[in-house]
Amino acid sequence: MDTEIEVRKMECKEIRVDVRTASIKESTEGQRQTKILFQINHTMPFTDEYNHLLKELFGNNLGDGSMISPPLNGVCVGSVKIGRDVFINSNLLAMARGGITIEDNAMIAANVQLISNNHDPYDLCTLTCKPVLIRE
Repeated sequence: MDTEIEVRKMECKEIRVDVRTASIKESTEGQRQTKILFQINHTMPFTDEYNHLLKELFGNNLGDGSMISPPLNGVCVGSVKIGRDVFINSNLLAMARGGITIEDNAMIAANVQLISNNHDPYDLCTLTCKPVLIRE
């Protein structure tokens, strides 16, 4: 009997982003996310208000049963996808311009930095971005 092995490949194409050309929509969304992050970090954790703010920040990208301990910081948080039953301990920094995916049942330790973008050393206004994938 032949056994098929599924190899899951993530699109790892590097993209380059010139931050000087950010649209008003992108700037407005970044400000919205920054404000929600501030609110999250100043709200009693694991309350209805706190959970509502997490849903407002991540939308449908936050899986059922997932928990995130504050504080939480990041940029382009709309590009973070968190699976079901994920636990993220306190002080996560998510620089997510290139995309960050955390699959079901993953556990993230305290003080972790997930960074999917970096500045081009020759042009600091240009970001080089590649996705980050965290599995169980």
